[in-house]
Amino acid sequence: MKSLKNSLKKIIEVGAQIQVTLGAFCLALVIITITTGIISRYVFNSPFAWTEELGVFLFVWIAFLGAAVAVAKNKHVAIDLLPQKLSPKTAVVLEFILNIFILVFLIVMIFGAFKLYGATGRHFSVALNIPRSIYYLAPLTSGIYMALVYIYRNLELLEKGSTAVQHGSRSAEL
Repeated sequence: MKSLKNSLKKIIEVGAQIQVTLGAFCLALVIITITTGIISRYVFNSPFAWTEELGVFLFVWIAFLGAAVAVAKNKHVAIDLLPQKLSPKTAVVLEFILNIFILVFLIVMIFGAFKLYGATGRHFSVALNIPRSIYYLAPLTSGIYMALVYIYRNLELLEKGSTAVQHGSRSAEL
C-alpha cells in the first residue's frame, strides 16, 4: 500500500505542476485572445469571429484546471464547522465518508464527460473548426486527476486510522 500511495503522491505532485503551467498558459492566451478581439472590433471595426469561441473554450479549461489544482492543494472552499466539533477519530471517519461521496460524484462526472467526448467526435466548432470533443477533455482529465487525489487522501485516512488503532491497542497492552 505504501508504494501505491507514494506513486499516487508523485502523480498528484507532477500533475499539479503541469496543470498550473497549462492554466497559466491558457490564461495568457485568454488575455491575448480577448485583447485581439477588442482591438479588431473597436479599432479596425472588423471583429474576428473566432476570438469569443476561443475565449470560452479556454475559460472552460481554466475552470477545470483550477478546480483540480485547488483540490490537490486542499485550497477549495469548505465549511469545517462540524468536523471541528467532533472528536478526531469521528472527524476522520466523516472525512473518509465525504471523500467517498466526492469520488462517486467524480465517477459520474468522468463517465458523463467520456460519453460526451465520444458522442461529439464528429462535430466541429463553428469558428475554430476544432472537434467539440476537445471541450469535454477538460472535465474528463480533471475528473480523473481529482479522483486520484481523493483516492490518495482516503489511503492516508486509512493509514491514519490503522495507526491510531495500533497505538490504542499498544497503550491498552502496556
